[in-house]
Amino acid sequence: MNDINMARQKIIVFIGNSSFVRVCIENITAIKDCRTAGIIFTDHNNCSTAWREKIFLLKDIPELTKKKYCFCLAFDQPSEMDIKKRLFFQIKSLKAELPVWVSSHAYVSSHAILGEGTIILAGAIVNAGAKIGKNCIVSTGALIEHDAVIGDHSYIGCSSVVNGGVEVKENCYLGSKNITRQYIKIAEGTKTDEGFLFKE
Repeated sequence: MNDINMARQKIIVFIGNSSFVRVCIENITAIKDCRTAGIIFTDHNNCSTAWREKIFLLKDIPELTKKKYCFCLAFDQPSEMDIKKRLFFQIKSLKAELPVWVSSHAYVSSHAILGEGTIILAGAIVNAGAKIGKNCIVSTGALIEHDAVIGDHSYIGCSSVVNGGVEVKENCYLGSKNITRQYIKIAEGTKTDEGFLFKE
């Protein structure tokens, strides 16, 4: 696995919706020497008093980058993909770090490639020859098979299977328990619901 800029000894600002942020915090802070600086919520359904972590605002991002914090973009809804992409480029423009985040309970082949800012959650498997672009999420229990390619800013849902040689173009959202046939191409911007079967 290409482990340049892999998460280790990091102080992290998590940005995202209130439910999925918790999932990412629990996955990522379990990595040795990673700890939370605080959270920026992008939804209005969170109860800030229920969180032990410090709460920041989106307008605080420029100041937070000056403190050399790194960032984790924690979004899991199709309606959030545009803001996730916009925040990725904003943080990049401020020269801040967006490491690769791999749960200690995931498996990533040493012959796979992961792009900047990508998150691999617990139980996920990324097999040999797979290439996952920048700012992607491979969610809990998903399988990315050999030689599959996942385009930048894409989301692969819980327990989904992207079979060998499949090419998922940029900005795709595959819901939970999606399954693809081998060696097909999935068009840029595709969004699917739970349980979708890609036959061709």
